[in-house]
Amino acid sequence: MLPPISPGFFLVRLVRKGPRVPAQVLFDGMLFRVEINGKQAPDAWRPDELDALWGDTAMQGEAFSHPLLRIALFGERISELEYRYRCLLRDWAERNDPGHSAARPGAPVDLTKQRSIF
Repeated sequence: MLPPISPGFFLVRLVRKGPRVPAQVLFDGMLFRVEINGKQAPDAWRPDELDALWGDTAMQGEAFSHPLLRIALFGERISELEYRYRCLLRDWAERNDPGHSAARPGAPVDLTKQRSIF
């Protein structure tokens, strides 16, 4: 059974050992929509489709690759303030420090390759 899904702000990883990125689940009364790391997922889902979606993707071993299921299963709920901070950090890192883990969400974090802050 799929854990309950509710609108809000979350942190999720896109890859194993990757940085946690901001995600948002929106519900407009009819459909769930997902935005992960500033990118809107191409699909939207009705609440009555979620159990079937869970069964289909779990049987195929693809639950982690589905944006809504990734949030439901592995997401950590955060405040809107934390969400906005993570979005600003991502934007700053993409412009000013391309090696920063926030600028490379699809790559695992390797602390031996991080720049020293001292």
